[in-house]
Amino acid sequence: MAEIAVGWVGIVTNVLASLFIVYSAKNVQRRRSQIQWSARHFDQLDYALKWSLLFVIVERNLQILGGLCGYFEMPFELRWFLNNVFAIGFLAAFILRAWLVHYDYHSGLALTNLVSNSEIDEEQRSIYQWFLDNKRNYGAPKYMTRFAISMTVIINL
Repeated sequence: MAEIAVGWVGIVTNVLASLFIVYSAKNVQRRRSQIQWSARHFDQLDYALKWSLLFVIVERNLQILGGLCGYFEMPFELRWFLNNVFAIGFLAAFILRAWLVHYDYHSGLALTNLVSNSEIDEEQRSIYQWFLDNKRNYGAPKYMTRFAISMTVIINL
C-alpha cells in the first residue's frame, strides 16, 4: 500500500514538473524577440524542452506505474531501454545546444580576428580557420542532431 502511495506522489510530481517545463517553454517563446539569439539556438532549446517533457510524462510515469504501483509487468530490458533512450536523448539535446553556442562564439571570434588582426601567428590562424571551414558540418544543427541521434542509438545497442 505504501508503494502505491509513493507511486501516486511520483505521478503528481511528474505532472507538476511537466507544467513547469511547459511554462518555461512558453516563457522562452514569449521573450524570443527580446533575446539576441539566432533561431537555431531557439530551435535546439525548444527541442530539448519538448524531449524533457516527453521524458517526464512518458518514461517516468511508465516506470512508476509498472515498477512501484505494479499495474503491469515491464521486463527489465524494456525499462533499461526506455530509461537509456530518454536519458541519453535528454542529455544529448542540452549538450548539442551548448556545443552550438560554443561553436558560434568561436566562429564569430575567428571571423573577427582573421579579418581585423593581421598579427596573429600561424597556429592561431589555423585554429580560427578550422571553425570557419567546418561551419556547415560541426556548426550545423541538422548535422549535430543526426550525430546525437546516432550516438544515442549506438550507446543503446
